[in-house]
Amino acid sequence: MSVLEELVETGVGALALSFGVVAGVAVYSTGSVAAVVDVTARFVDAVALTVLPPTSLAAWPNAVAGLAGTGAAVSLEDSVSYRAAGFVATYLFLAVLLHYLFTPI
Repeated sequence: MSVLEELVETGVGALALSFGVVAGVAVYSTGSVAAVVDVTARFVDAVALTVLPPTSLAAWPNAVAGLAGTGAAVSLEDSVSYRAAGFVATYLFLAVLLHYLFTPI
């Protein structure tokens, strides 16, 4: 598998994990599966915010997630593909969750 395929696979996995977290919490807290509809719309908006330019004030979750991703990448082995995958997974997971929780969408 190429490095690009690994990064895409890692990114999709991170998005699936973050969606599972927010959908699971929403269903648990409301007691209804109907909450998934609202969660899905808000989740899509949060994913779109992960590509905000760094000059935007609403991009602070991206900066926090980027720093955490860098920390994760540095702590991994000396393989560039492992480090890149660690950064992508950490960045996407944290950026989406932070935007979902703290950005008024």
